Amino acid sequence: MEKLTRCLVAFGALAILASIPAEAAPVAQTFVSGTGSDGNPCTRALPCRTVAQGTVSLVPGGEVTILDAGSYGNMTGIIGSFSITNEGSGEARIALGTWQPPASAVINLRGLTIDPVDPNLGNSGPALVFVGSAGELHITNCVIRNSQGTNQYGLTFAPTGNARLFIADTLITNNGSTAQSGGILIRPTGTGSANVVLDHVRIENNVFGIAVDGNGVTGGNGIHVEIRNSVIAHNFSDGIIATRAVSGGAPTVVLVEHSASVHNAGAGVRADGAAVVQISNSTMEYNATGASATNGGRLFTYGNNVIDNNAGEDLSAAALLRSLK
Repeated sequence: MEKLTRCLVAFGALAILASIPAEAAPVAQTFVSGTGSDGNPCTRALPCRTVAQGTVSLVPGGEVTILDAGSYGNMTGIIGSFSITNEGSGEARIALGTWQPPASAVINLRGLTIDPVDPNLGNSGPALVFVGSAGELHITNCVIRNSQGTNQYGLTFAPTGNARLFIADTLITNNGSTAQSGGILIRPTGTGSANVVLDHVRIENNVFGIAVDGNGVTGGNGIHVEIRNSVIAHNFSDGIIATRAVSGGAPTVVLVEHSASVHNAGAGVRADGAAVVQISNSTMEYNATGASATNGGRLFTYGNNVIDNNAGEDLSAAALLRSLK
């Protein structure tokens, strides 16, 4: 009888252990769908419902694949390196909020609509704020829109270490509602630095278009921004502004090449303070001011630009000193 009792106890213990679900092993790819459930294992056959759940079981560098159109929730907890990919399945809408990834993180976003005021999500915060210590952020074939809070930008890139930002084939629109807001803000702090490349980007109908702010940088490599093959249009203040109050130390440099900054209510391009802006093979037309250098800003244009037909001056007096128009 005692032996039988021991067998029954052992059998019961095994049954209990078998009933406890095992923790999912990390995988290289998960799937989400508008018809999925966050109780699913995030496989193609049984997809999850939100991108946040889709990242839970990813290996570092793994990918969340979106299978169809829909709203896919918020994602503020950053696990490190990962990708979120929507390849032609329709509008995949997410709200991202503030990210503070580790220094080694490489993050890729492709084919997404980043919209913080999605009525299906009930959000009203910023579209995306990157405040990581370093790392890389790649944004390709996305839409960033509707960041309308006080002093909010569609994308704020504010690293505290050496970080890189790459944006390609992306629309940034309808962001900003106050004087210090707009499409993109690049503003490292402390010894942080930002190396940024914008290629085939449309920045339209924001307050500021692109704001590059070096005032919070105290050391390091500074800010280097290249804007290529892009259109900055119909913004309610400057299309492109680069500013740094303090001369010397970490530089704030912007290169605009093969691009157009047009129909903006401020300057097409402005260099303010100790910032440097270089314009080549580009068009600045139908703005309040074409190209402007204020407070000692250094603005260099070359003989291959179209800077004309602006409501005020095409080139400010300070810019003319360095212009080869």
